[in-house]
Amino acid sequence: MFDFSFSELALVVVVALLVVDPKDIPGMLRTCIKWFREVRGITDEVRSSVKNLMDESGVTELRDEMESDLREVAEAPRYIEDQDGKLQRVYDISDFVATTKKDPNP
Repeated sequence: MFDFSFSELALVVVVALLVVDPKDIPGMLRTCIKWFREVRGITDEVRSSVKNLMDESGVTELRDEMESDLREVAEAPRYIEDQDGKLQRVYDISDFVATTKKDPNP
């Protein structure tokens, strides 16, 4: 959820040691952990509520339909007009190259 590097965490620890009395650090850590759990619980609750609203309103089905339509458009043949005004099909290199998956462990 949070993306902290080691140097950032080390800086926080050093500042905490300078500002907070070493006897109070365990209590401070417990309080921080409690806050992070509450924030995580709230974000999980909001995420599930939004997902439920999307499912109830039909947005999920609409998204799936749009994705399938976009896939069809991407796979449809394309044409370009030549100098004589005739339509010529546009080919992609992938139309001519066989796509085979190689086994990473021969």
